[in-house]
Amino acid sequence: FLTLGYGFTASAVARSWAEYSANFLRNVLESLIPGSNDDYVILEYLTKLPLPFLGEGYTCSPLSTVVIALGTVIQVIGAKESTKFNNAMTFLNISVLAFVVFAGFGTQTVNIDNLQPFFPHGIGGVAQGAGLAFFSFIGFDMVACLSEEVINPERNMPIGIVGSILICTGIYVIITLVVVGLAPVNLLGQDVPITNALFANACCTHEEQLLENAAGQCLNSMCAPILHSVMFYGGRFVSFGAIFGLTSGTFTSLMGQPRIWYRMAQDGLFFPIFGRVNEVTQVPTAGMIITGIGAALLACFVELSALASLISLGTLMVFTFVCAGVIVLRLCPDLTKSSSPFEDDCDNSSACLCEHSTILFHLKTCTELIFGRSSRRLAQNNGSKPILFILLYTLSAVIGFIVIANEWHSATAYVAFAITMMSALAIMSMPKLPPPETFSCPLVPLIPLLGILSNAYMMGSLPLVAWGFAAVWFAMGAIVYFAYGIRHSSLQSRHSIDNQNESAQYQPLCLSSENLVGYDSTK
Repeated sequence: FLTLGYGFTASAVARSWAEYSANFLRNVLESLIPGSNDDYVILEYLTKLPLPFLGEGYTCSPLSTVVIALGTVIQVIGAKESTKFNNAMTFLNISVLAFVVFAGFGTQTVNIDNLQPFFPHGIGGVAQGAGLAFFSFIGFDMVACLSEEVINPERNMPIGIVGSILICTGIYVIITLVVVGLAPVNLLGQDVPITNALFANACCTHEEQLLENAAGQCLNSMCAPILHSVMFYGGRFVSFGAIFGLTSGTFTSLMGQPRIWYRMAQDGLFFPIFGRVNEVTQVPTAGMIITGIGAALLACFVELSALASLISLGTLMVFTFVCAGVIVLRLCPDLTKSSSPFEDDCDNSSACLCEHSTILFHLKTCTELIFGRSSRRLAQNNGSKPILFILLYTLSAVIGFIVIANEWHSATAYVAFAITMMSALAIMSMPKLPPPETFSCPLVPLIPLLGILSNAYMMGSLPLVAWGFAAVWFAMGAIVYFAYGIRHSSLQSRHSIDNQNESAQYQPLCLSSENLVGYDSTK
């Protein structure tokens, strides 16, 4: 599902890049060589080349493969060059977005009437829109990959991740409000909404934008007279700047996917070719090339709407797994490293005397065990129940929201949500481990459960065809894992070796209270 988030995102952004690039080239050619739309049919073929043999109305986007090829080549050259390129593109992208905000408010063309009604399709429309746009939040987890290069990562990494999420969310909200406030929704379109919003205000008044034939008049890059020159030339600047901004988005996604495969290959879960690093450039060349080829094919032949739904679904699933993982780590001590190899060797009713332990640790451990204050001992009784109830909680919530979104039989939704509620109560009642001393999620398991519920709500609003593709993708991943990964996993072999070493190194001697009577320490 991380591949759905990174590899497929590169294809979706590349598709948008192609639309903005074709629109920019059209504006330049119209200003240099005025002519009719038929004179620029080649630009139409670059983004919507008909493929009748694949189906009526089916098109591909050959231009979208260009940016993926460019990003792949730059990454293969080396990491240092990739970082410089990405920083430059990010700076230009932020500059373009800042210009749109200041141009909208500076020319006083943001009209509050365009924001009415604020929820034109109700809460269901908000959920569907949030689900489709959720893949915009992919990439924040890449910050965690830099933890080895950060000073005091236990403190600075949470600040970096949470801070970047808040900043980007603020930018998203501001840009959305400004762009929707600039022009009616029907003029924004689906391909180049920011450019259309600027040209609409450069060529037409708010009253003219509400007319039925407003698109032909207001979205004309050669319109006259020009009402706001800042918006008119700004539209061309944004078309040019968006090309580089989307280039940065494509580049970032292409950068993340090979490193995911590299880490999996290092752990033995994926094929070794993805774990090989070029001795000169110090990058996983094979993984980058394969990622580029796959992303280019998807960008060329798969529609943007289908890609967006599938990517958002995969991203939501990844975030759901993270929420579930937090609960499992707090409720299942078997999955965490014990603070001592002696703790599990002493019975609750015993006074323990364990070799290789300090006196202070011995007294502390035995006191906890005798008086029943060990959180690990309490949580140990959970067994695998947390995993079972989390699975029931997630599946029932998703099914319930899918039923509601598609307006199916309501009784099914009631049953599903009843299971969700009972599973949540069961999870909340289980004993848990104390939080770590470093940064940790508060109010566990409440906040992770709410996170899973909100993700399930957005996943349920996505089209069923996206679920079909996700099921196929999940099946392919399962086949690779059970046919190859599980047999070559280095974690499993290392776990077996560690268990053998611990058994050989530590031989704790635990005596019951009865055996301590008459014990001679000189023996």
